[in-house]
Amino acid sequence: MLLFSGHARLRMAERKIKEAAIIETLSNPDNLIEENHQYTAVKQFGNKVLVVVYTKSDNIEFVITVISSSKLAKYLKK
Repeated sequence: MLLFSGHARLRMAERKIKEAAIIETLSNPDNLIEENHQYTAVKQFGNKVLVVVYTKSDNIEFVITVISSSKLAKYLKK
């Protein structure tokens, strides 16, 4: 099950990020960072990089925030 914080929904609306892009990022990230039980999934879509910050427990992934920018290439593996 995928749940979104109000903050994540707001950022999705502001940045025109579709839920399908978030699902693709979580399912098949280019890079995945885990720190203190919080995950950051990163995926490149064309010239933009989508970053999804989330937590997970059992069958629930809770999206905290999403960021989309062309300046985030540093989060991709080299």
